[in-house]
Amino acid sequence: MLYHLFEWFREQEIKFPGSALFEFITFRVLLAMLLALVISMLYGRRIIWFLRKKQVGEGVRDLGLAG
Repeated sequence: MLYHLFEWFREQEIKFPGSALFEFITFRVLLAMLLALVISMLYGRRIIWFLRKKQVGEGVRDLGLAG
């Protein structure tokens, strides 16, 4: 979305400092990685807690020595 916003700014000849960075794919990938990291740090524990509450996951089998 930011790419399209800054593209529109460029078409309207509105200049912001650093707006040319959005043209580089590596900068956009870096922003996506940082955003994913922030989201996982903020909501990761809550999601894990919710899944444990709903008992989503693998069960541990107790086979003992016979297995």
